[in-house]
Amino acid sequence: MKNFNYYFLCGIALIMLAACGSSSSKNEEEKITVTGANGKEYTSYQEACRAEDFEAALKFVDKYETQAREKDEYDRYISENVEAYQAARDFVFNAESQYLLAIGSTEASDRVVFLLNSLPKKGKALQEGYEGTDASTAIVDGSSFNKDFAWYCESVNSYNNKCRQIIELCISQNNKYLADKIVKLVKETPTSNKGSAFEYVVHYTNTDINEVKKMYDEAVKSGAFN
Repeated sequence: MKNFNYYFLCGIALIMLAACGSSSSKNEEEKITVTGANGKEYTSYQEACRAEDFEAALKFVDKYETQAREKDEYDRYISENVEAYQAARDFVFNAESQYLLAIGSTEASDRVVFLLNSLPKKGKALQEGYEGTDASTAIVDGSSFNKDFAWYCESVNSYNNKCRQIIELCISQNNKYLADKIVKLVKETPTSNKGSAFEYVVHYTNTDINEVKKMYDEAVKSGAFN
């Protein structure tokens, strides 16, 4: 298959590296604690989410991101500390969005859109048709193609996956108000094709946009929002 998605490659790399992370980094992460607005001390973002204290949970996300940056691993894209940050980011977002969708009010739905738009945008998009001889060494404006574009692909794919998850929840919760907003927010999918003269050619598709729109259209047609 000529087309492949960097998200798949990034995921494989993260899984492989998760098995060889240092125990010292894990111990440092386990020591992170956060105090909520009510004065309660949490030792994990999972605990804060279970208590529905999402402000405290987001503090964990910030701490994990800072930890990755301080260890000079953030810009390398792949490391145990970056993986911990991504896991915390996704877990907290999913927990809070599910909580808000269960409430189902207009205000709660607008908060979901705000959370989605507040997700950090990482990396750098390359122009359509950019050709590189080697994805790990190609340089664009002084930046590594692999690092910057990999971060961009991860960010976009993570964002689009969240849009897909929210649409699924909207269908199950009969929330057309939010679905109408989310279906318009999905981004173009960044991919890389195998080139004839070059090793990689950057390309953008409407794969995710079309998939989410299809989910939405089928839900409307079936009366799921009635």
